[in-house]
Amino acid sequence: MDDMDDTGRRPAPQLPPDEVFSPDDPENTMEFPMAIFRDAAPRRAAAAPVEYEPPEPEPEPPAPARKHTGVISLIVVIVLVLLAAGGGVFWYLQSQDDPSKPVVAGQAGTPQAAVRGYLQAVAAGNSTIAMLFMAQPPTDATFLNDTVLAAGKTAQPITDITAVGSKQSQMVQATYNLGGQPVEQQYQVVKVGRYYFVKNPTMTVDIQALVAADSSIRINGILAASAQGTTVQLFPGAYEITVDNPLVQLTSTNGFVISDTSGTLPLSVELVSNDGFIEQLRTSATAALKGCLKQKTSLTTCGFGALQFQSSSTEVLVPKANSTKWSLSGGSKADFSGAEFSWDASKPTVATADIKINVLADFTIANGKEYKTTFNLFQVTVDFTDAQNWVVTIAGQ
Repeated sequence: MDDMDDTGRRPAPQLPPDEVFSPDDPENTMEFPMAIFRDAAPRRAAAAPVEYEPPEPEPEPPAPARKHTGVISLIVVIVLVLLAAGGGVFWYLQSQDDPSKPVVAGQAGTPQAAVRGYLQAVAAGNSTIAMLFMAQPPTDATFLNDTVLAAGKTAQPITDITAVGSKQSQMVQATYNLGGQPVEQQYQVVKVGRYYFVKNPTMTVDIQALVAADSSIRINGILAASAQGTTVQLFPGAYEITVDNPLVQLTSTNGFVISDTSGTLPLSVELVSNDGFIEQLRTSATAALKGCLKQKTSLTTCGFGALQFQSSSTEVLVPKANSTKWSLSGGSKADFSGAEFSWDASKPTVATADIKINVLADFTIANGKEYKTTFNLFQVTVDFTDAQNWVVTIAGQ
């Protein structure tokens, strides 16, 4: 029987004093009867004192930043003001016309730049660039070309161009020298999109009288008759009217200038004969008459005569072909030495003179009978529009 203590319980087994059992020690291989653990009261080793450390408090969320609303608003306002001021300065600089800088055609940022750029292109003789500054294309560009501008530039150049205006006004005051003479004119401008254009860049000129006067009349080298209508447009500048017909001349040099592009300018000229021209007309008319008197036709190429005649008995007389003989009668002479030629201003290349010359026509009809009739020549006309081929007409009855 196992030993019991006074309480009736078996004494717990004793470990050697130098051994301490730890269940967690992997090297502990001691085995104990299950009964020992079942019957024996568990022994609790005294726990080592543990110092108490209170839990660290959770960090507090950072305090919200203080809102400097007033300061930020002030900064924003200052920045906006500076930007606005900078933009205003930029706009101001962009809206000013710098006369030292060329103006891009069709991109004038100010009214005065449009006028200055236009006049500078005209002064340089560049018609293509000049027309890019126009608000409307010209109705007739016959004389809006470099040839016309070059002639004007040679005669009287445009210099010292200035233009004064503002975006608040549609009018620009331009000044320049034309052949050394000061010129002032107001130009109207219009804004199309971002850019400004000139509304009254050219002068309307009526050339109807020029064309009627002579088809060979030119303006700065361009035929007036080549225009599409009776009015044309001209740039500011100097112009000269000339005539190609060598038999007539202008009463003066007929130079003129365009310095104001408002309104309409009518042009007209007075033509007179060149020295010796009257004598040339007389000589030509005399030669024509003598030639026609030699013809055998009853109707001459000079215009006098007829294809048939009427006898005193109202009989119609038809001359046989090539049977007519022409001659002077009544002491008349084939001589126009006393003829006074003149011409209409509207037809300066056609000269006329009143004459008194009698001619006789002697002809034969189909039955062989001969008849005679007289013609009174009363006017001679010489058309020298074609200087190489004059046409003489002699009227008679």
